[in-house]
Amino acid sequence: MRLDDLAAQEHLAHIDVLKVDVEGADTWVLQGAERLLAERRITHVFFERNDARMASLGLRFDDTLRFLDSVGYRARPVSANEWHAMPVP
Repeated sequence: MRLDDLAAQEHLAHIDVLKVDVEGADTWVLQGAERLLAERRITHVFFERNDARMASLGLRFDDTLRFLDSVGYRARPVSANEWHAMPVP
């Protein structure tokens, strides 16, 4: 189930913190929250960078950053593998 659909079903107006830890499939999870992100209904997104696992799934980290940018979020590294994204004012 997409996060957008779950939020609608459960009448979630806003999510303060979304932590994504899905072994390289982070891009897909974030794409499943496209409406929430585009409407700035998620304040903080924390996700991991796992290039090897992403490559095995046919994904690239640059695609994650481009997607976040397309919905108005800017991502910055917090550590070698941890990233934090917030809406751009």
